[in-house]
Amino acid sequence: MFLLYIIADCHVYICDFHREQAWERWAGKKDNGVLMEKETLLCHLRRAAGAETIPKYNEAVNALKSLTLWKENPKLRNWLNNIWLRICKRWAIAFRNEGFNVKVNTNNGLERQNQVFKSNYLLGHKSKSLSAMLAVLIEQYLPDNYNRYLVNKYKQFLLFLFSKVLIVDVLTQLDKTFLGLEKS
Repeated sequence: MFLLYIIADCHVYICDFHREQAWERWAGKKDNGVLMEKETLLCHLRRAAGAETIPKYNEAVNALKSLTLWKENPKLRNWLNNIWLRICKRWAIAFRNEGFNVKVNTNNGLERQNQVFKSNYLLGHKSKSLSAMLAVLIEQYLPDNYNRYLVNKYKQFLLFLFSKVLIVDVLTQLDKTFLGLEKS
């Protein structure tokens, strides 16, 4: 947190793995009153975390707030309002900086990828066979990750082209000014 005060425009994000772990632990405690609907709650929280635009994030949070669980559990409302929703810019993808292109936002990368694969890709599959898991891995998970990689590379390429054009334009103007061809 100290970096926020020292370095201008420093963005400190909460590690996806540890955010998920905190959610799992809180929802798993009987005293918090959400144990019976833990998966529903986590599904809504993950939808908010994974939303790629601010309107989609807001839509996901509104869907969470429309749940009976939300309306009837003051402990849940308190926990989310006072801890997580207050700092959503540090954990929700929708608020992350465009230039932030680190694929795995955790110091436990392999563990996090395994968790994403299990919770986002294998959860809806009834067959637990190795061949079914490999089919999901090869036909869905890897293509999705590759497509996200290509989109990020394309965005970076466009940024590179834009900056190159901008630099050439600035240097051309400087040359004209120094040569006396154009008054500054």
